Amino acid sequence: MLSRRSRFAALVAIFLGVFVLAPAASPAMARAAETEEPLPINLIDMSVAGLARNPPFFQVSRAPLAISDAEIARVVTAIGAAGTPVYIVILPGTAVRAVGTSQEIQQKLGLPGTYLTIVGTVYETYSTEFAAKEVLTRAFAEERNNGTTAVLVRFAQLSGLAAVGPLPTPDVVAWRPTIIVVGSVLVIGIGYLLISGRRNNGADEEQAAPPGAVDVPSAG
Repeated sequence: MLSRRSRFAALVAIFLGVFVLAPAASPAMARAAETEEPLPINLIDMSVAGLARNPPFFQVSRAPLAISDAEIARVVTAIGAAGTPVYIVILPGTAVRAVGTSQEIQQKLGLPGTYLTIVGTVYETYSTEFAAKEVLTRAFAEERNNGTTAVLVRFAQLSGLAAVGPLPTPDVVAWRPTIIVVGSVLVIGIGYLLISGRRNNGADEEQAAPPGAVDVPSAG
């Protein structure tokens, strides 16, 4: 049988081998522990702070649908032209749930307006001004094939329209150029007919009374 001192020495050796030497012998594990970036504790608070510091756009760069600086400039320009406050946040999908995120950000920021949050690949919106879900649905349906930036720009444009009244129906929007062209053709055609009619009337008058002709009363 092992003495008490021998058993204690064996336990110490096991401890050193498992908890000290094994991790040190794994370079991959050591590098991961040193270089892995921790996730933010609360992305909602980070978003609120980001919007307060630099409105109207905030994103976490490693979010799946994060956009480039040039694309951010396009989105911010569209928001500025909307004529109504719009705030956009793009976050990773593993940190917060999508439902209610926009409303929570608005409530913590304390500013009225329309908020669009992308959580992972899920779009979510809330507005204190109008029914923003319809706006988001339209923007996504019209521009989803053109990428995230196109959807965000269209969302800002439609928000500007929704802030002043009901959105035009998609059919009216689609047919508006055709209506303009047809109306222009009708105006030109009617104008041409009026001018032609006047010319014809003038020709009839010239035939009835040629220049220089004088009616001479008959004698008697």
